[in-house]
Amino acid sequence: MLKRLIIIENGKEYQFETLEEIVKALIDENYYEMTQEERIKKMKMLALANSINNKVEIVQEVLKDSNIEGKFVVKDEITYILSLLIVSRIMLLERKDSDIFTAEMDKSKVKDNYIIVNTFAKMLLERYIRKV
Repeated sequence: MLKRLIIIENGKEYQFETLEEIVKALIDENYYEMTQEERIKKMKMLALANSINNKVEIVQEVLKDSNIEGKFVVKDEITYILSLLIVSRIMLLERKDSDIFTAEMDKSKVKDNYIIVNTFAKMLLERYIRKV
């Protein structure tokens, strides 16, 4: 059976069960052992590398009511991953019943077993920023 989260990058598929596994794969294996300052520094560096061909501003803080258009938010691992989905070539699929990234979505009309998180990444990022 397929796992709860699937990343597709350059035609290769990677499967994960938890947010922690994805964070370790996309950011750093030692992410959870890092200080907050080290985490932010690492995410900023990766954001810069992943947005080379996109005109985005890498920011750590975003006001709850401000526009995130053209911004790569590195406040925490969730904002980093959602921003990465907006600007990158990777695709993230989440099993409908997982509620890791898509917990705030109305999934009543979703017929498939998986949701393409990229499709909703901007909306999810905006909601997440307003919430935290």
